Amino acid sequence: MGLTITGGRTTRDATSSSDYSQSGGGVASNGAITLANSTVSGNSTAGDFADGGGVSSRGATTLTDSTLSGNSTAGIFAYGGGVSSGGETTLTNSTLSDNSTAGGSARGGGVFSRGTTTVTNTTLSGNSTTGGFADGGGVASRGATTVTNSTVIGNSTTGNDSDGGGIYSNGETTLTNSTVSGNSTRSYASGGGVFSSRATTLINSTVSDNSTAGFNSRGGGVSSGGATTLTNSTVSGNSTNGINDDGGGIYSRGTTTLTNSTVANNSTAGFRADGGGVFSLGATTLTNSTVSGNSTLALDAEGGGIAVFDQLTITNSIVLG
Repeated sequence: MGLTITGGRTTRDATSSSDYSQSGGGVASNGAITLANSTVSGNSTAGDFADGGGVSSRGATTLTDSTLSGNSTAGIFAYGGGVSSGGETTLTNSTLSDNSTAGGSARGGGVFSRGTTTVTNTTLSGNSTTGGFADGGGVASRGATTVTNSTVIGNSTTGNDSDGGGIYSNGETTLTNSTVSGNSTRSYASGGGVFSSRATTLINSTVSDNSTAGFNSRGGGVSSGGATTLTNSTVSGNSTNGINDDGGGIYSRGTTTLTNSTVANNSTAGFRADGGGVFSLGATTLTNSTVSGNSTLALDAEGGGIAVFDQLTITNSIVLG
């Protein structure tokens, strides 16, 4: 029979992030932590720097066949409503749902990771952050992020400058055989589905029905700070809604490459919000791909399907409607 941890609570009045003594409403470890076949639910921390509503680890964190739900943090820099990890974070065959953070810079409603993050056969749903600079409704990772055979759905950030409704990654981001859907950000917050400060790669994946709303909130589906590569993937039904909110489906600061992929029915709705389907600052290449039904819906908004500020190459592809 698995372990269940529920109803734990810590409260602190800390002035420095170096003191972790009151972190981890459910579980706290000064080293690595591994949970298998376990449930951590309804735990909380309250106080500035009091991170890890469910689990707080100063080392690597591994969850297997486990559930973290309804955990929360409340306080400035109170990271990780579900999990706050001090090192590499690995989630396998697990569910993280309805966890939350509330406070300025309280990142990672579901998971906050100070290292690389690997998510496999896992669902992150209904997690959220509330507060300015509180990135990553589902996941906030300081390292590379790899998501495989997983679902990231219905997560959100609701404060200014809180990027990444579903996933926020400060490293390279790779999605394989995964779905990111129904996530959202608000004002000054990019990447309704995925925000990556570096290269972003989608393989056999779907990013759909995500959104941003507010000034300079770019990339309704994906906001990528580096090269963006889609292979056998679909980006559809995503949107931005605000001034300068470029890239209803995809916003890319680097080169953009689509192969055997579809970008459809995405939109921007705001003054000078370019690129209903794709907005790319780098050279863009489409091969055996379809860009259709995308739109820009306001004045001075260019590129209903694609807006490119470098060379555009289209091969055996369709750009329509």
